[in-house]
Amino acid sequence: MARRPAVWFVDDLPRNRKAFRIHHKHHFAITLFSKPSAVLKRIREKKYPDALLCDVFFYDTVKEAEWVENEVARLRNN
Repeated sequence: MARRPAVWFVDDLPRNRKAFRIHHKHHFAITLFSKPSAVLKRIREKKYPDALLCDVFFYDTVKEAEWVENEVARLRNN
């Protein structure tokens, strides 16, 4: 069996991480992260993926992140 490329996906929302795994698990060896600091730790240890996909904005809590995403969606639909 061919080696699947390693993809690290960083997002503060659990639903986004879950959806990414569901949609791409058959094509890539996926590692999920909720905080960029965890990725930076791996990089400092000289561990690297084939691809790194990272959300742009991170919030202190999932509740805050959900509120922001909902607000953006609301504004987009107005």
